[in-house]
Amino acid sequence: MIVTTFRYCNHDVGHAIGAVTMAAAGLGWDVKLLDGLGHDELKKIMGLDKTLFDENEYEHPDCLLLVFPNETDKFDVNYKDLSSGISEFSKLDLKGEPNSLSKEHVYWDIIYKTAKAVKKPLTLEKEFVAEPFVKSGSCSENAYKDLCLTEVVRKRRSAVDMDGITSMERDTFYQIFLHCQIN
Repeated sequence: MIVTTFRYCNHDVGHAIGAVTMAAAGLGWDVKLLDGLGHDELKKIMGLDKTLFDENEYEHPDCLLLVFPNETDKFDVNYKDLSSGISEFSKLDLKGEPNSLSKEHVYWDIIYKTAKAVKKPLTLEKEFVAEPFVKSGSCSENAYKDLCLTEVVRKRRSAVDMDGITSMERDTFYQIFLHCQIN
């Protein structure tokens, strides 16, 4: 059960990344995962390094996304410089007060051990280069010519709710998949 719980948390983060990516694309923006940042940097950016959280309701930072205009020229993100700037976030006051998740809490030692085991360090040797969105060369953007973003999103399929009758052409699936990838 614990593995399943951990899997679903990551699964939900993937859905959130997908939702942000789709929303940004609909507005002509691009999204990149800043995967060079480590656990400690993410905690500082999100204010999770503050001690206002109950020890039994520890919040785990998952990722940071860079959202930028699609037509932006190539630019670099230097993780060493970014980490140095992020270190200043700890000096900021946290605004608001976190809500308690529940009145009762069950302590699951294995969850906390797993969260500790997967903490990612800062990856300094990797420099991130954000490049403009590159259209798929293998599939035509005309596949969506008659659909607006709302129609594409509302007609999405879920593996939970497949009816066994409705189908999608392979090229259409690949086109959608290629446009949803975060490089």
